[in-house]
Amino acid sequence: MNAQQFNQQYPKQSLFYLRTFSGQQIVRTTGLAHHCSEGQVMVEINRNPWFVSIHALRAVPVGVVKQESPGPFFTIGPVIRTPLYYSEF
Repeated sequence: MNAQQFNQQYPKQSLFYLRTFSGQQIVRTTGLAHHCSEGQVMVEINRNPWFVSIHALRAVPVGVVKQESPGPFFTIGPVIRTPLYYSEF
C-alpha cells in the first residue's frame, strides 16, 4: 500500500494497534502518511516513537473503541481499573 492509498482509506485521527516490545498500544494518527527513502511509507502518531511505518500498524475495529466523554484524565484505549486496596481484589 502506498501513501496515497493509506491516506484515502484512513483519515487523520484514525486508531491503530501498534505492537512494541512492552506489549500492544492503541495509537492515533496525527498526520498524513508520506513516502520516505527506500520506499518506506511513514505516518505520524500520537505516542513515542512518533513516526512509524504503516506496516507496523493494525487497524482497530470500530466495535472495540469505547466511546466515552473526555474527562480530565482522558485515555484513548479501554479503561482498566486497578484496585486501590487489597480488599478490592
